Amino acid sequence: MPRRSYQRLSSSSSFNEELERDKGFCSWISSAFQMRDEDIYERCGEDACHYLSFQRHIIFFLVIASVLSVAVILPVNLSGTLLGN
Repeated sequence: MPRRSYQRLSSSSSFNEELERDKGFCSWISSAFQMRDEDIYERCGEDACHYLSFQRHIIFFLVIASVLSVAVILPVNLSGTLLGN
């Protein structure tokens, strides 16, 4: 039985560029924000495109909620007199 060789579906970027992009433990986060939806769709399909879009929206929402929470809670915490300072 002859051995088949498979090629990548998309050759839009070089191999070295992909290695540079994928450095680090959480490199997928920056890649998810940098890649366009069309590129994700071409490489990984519709399910991955929807999942990463959901992740982008959740990360954006959590950053906004965290900043607002710190902006409200930190001044309240610093103005308290529970410790008697």
